[in-house]
Amino acid sequence: MIAIAGAAVVLATILEFSLLPLFSVPDQERWLLGGLLAGVNFAVSLLVGYFSFNSVPVPSRRSQDHALEIVHETLPHLRQGLNRETARKTATIILRMMTDVRAVAITSGTELLAFIGRDSQNTALGAEVENRVSQALAQGRQTVTSLSLPSLGRQELPLLIVPLRCHAELLGGLALVGWPGGQFSRTLVRSAEMVAELLGMQVELGQLDRQRQLTTEAELNALRAQIKPHFLFNTINTIVSYSRDDAEMTRRMLIKLAELFRGSMRPTGQFVTFYEEYRNIRNYLFLEQARFHERLQVVYDIDPQVLKVSIPALSVQPLVENAVRHGVALKSEGGTVSLVSYLDFLTMKVNVVIKDDGVGMDPERIPELLRPSARQKRDHGMGLSNVNERLKRLYGGKYSLHITSAPGRGTRVHLRIPMR
Repeated sequence: MIAIAGAAVVLATILEFSLLPLFSVPDQERWLLGGLLAGVNFAVSLLVGYFSFNSVPVPSRRSQDHALEIVHETLPHLRQGLNRETARKTATIILRMMTDVRAVAITSGTELLAFIGRDSQNTALGAEVENRVSQALAQGRQTVTSLSLPSLGRQELPLLIVPLRCHAELLGGLALVGWPGGQFSRTLVRSAEMVAELLGMQVELGQLDRQRQLTTEAELNALRAQIKPHFLFNTINTIVSYSRDDAEMTRRMLIKLAELFRGSMRPTGQFVTFYEEYRNIRNYLFLEQARFHERLQVVYDIDPQVLKVSIPALSVQPLVENAVRHGVALKSEGGTVSLVSYLDFLTMKVNVVIKDDGVGMDPERIPELLRPSARQKRDHGMGLSNVNERLKRLYGGKYSLHITSAPGRGTRVHLRIPMR
């Protein structure tokens, strides 16, 4: 950069002196003007040199590539958070890729999580690195210093400490130990800065992933809690009524109820196979048919290939429950609930359709029921909004529920899920 600036100044000076004869200026004044321009050019060259040496260096292509390679390899680890195991794996990757570095240390606050490289088993060296990092982090800034220990023969080891931040909060530190008598190049320093910035972003993304997972689990637990009380009381009353005259039906209902609760409350995570969801739905509809008798008819049209596909837990069952409770059950003569599922191999999606010929609703209510705020306003919308939000969070907005309905004409809910 200095060479280019100097060459530009020299060329500008030559050009100015070449053009001076073209201006009608007295000889004495012409040479005075030329000297003044040369002085200005010299001053400009000094300023360019000063700012070139003292400004923050622009990341070179090499430092950018270095940083991106490191981040690409450490991504699966740090997305799990910053702990001893992920720090050790990350430090190992950094040491392998930064060949000019003797050892790498990663800390969390004042705790040394990992120390990998030459003499990393030297407890005195590890303690000194930990101490230096703590001092640098206390000041909250990047530090370049050196180490000298009797156990290393009083060798001077350069030490670079770069803070790790997440949400603008100090997370820990990245420390690089150089070779005896050496210095860190500007490229390596900038690479370390970029790596620290990107590692902090990875930890932040990991935190967001965990928060999203906790939110989804909380929503599932809320949904499980919501479907139990009203259904349990109605089913118990139905079982009591059957117990007087039909012992076999009573026994079957108790078995189905136990299977349904066992399946619903089992900690299966965010995803289950369609078969598991379908089994719970069949148990649920068996119990509801026992309650409503001929007022509830059920039609199944299930492609067997769908049964092994993974879908979000409790993504279909709440929709079937809504069809019964808010569709068919509110119609004096009852009606039919249909569950249809099939694979679309062209788009690699699972299609699930829940239809009822119940009371239906005004189409203008649908957007309101799908909004998350509907959970607090209407029991009808809780299952719909919960499923809709989870689908969008997992797969994107184009996978939200598609609902069509009209008063007296029933409701149709269509959901699409990518094959996994």
